[in-house]
Amino acid sequence: MSLGATVDLWCAWTLGAQQCHLFKEGISVPWRTQMFETPVNTAMFSIPSVTEHDAGRYHCSYTKSAGKSEPSEPLELVVTGGYSDAMAMAGANPRCGQSPGNPWSSWSQVKEAQPFLS
Repeated sequence: MSLGATVDLWCAWTLGAQQCHLFKEGISVPWRTQMFETPVNTAMFSIPSVTEHDAGRYHCSYTKSAGKSEPSEPLELVVTGGYSDAMAMAGANPRCGQSPGNPWSSWSQVKEAQPFLS
């Protein structure tokens, strides 16, 4: 992502959740948490003006009455100096498969000021 851009990180899963946690690699507590009154299947975490300090690997997990999920596959946020050099990496395919060890259906691609596209 370009320095100063707005970044929306979306987490999506197949099971309804009461909380969604976004973790940044190297930090043991959630970087951000969203709480929901009714169970949901997606959450958006927005960084309004990305800096070099926001660069790194992120993963999500959710909490529901049965407990906390396993972490999602990581997404790497790369912050560059120029507007045209924006990129985010999540391997060749940014989607994570559904499995007992990884309850996430997907990470969206990181996009500047764009809604989540499935």
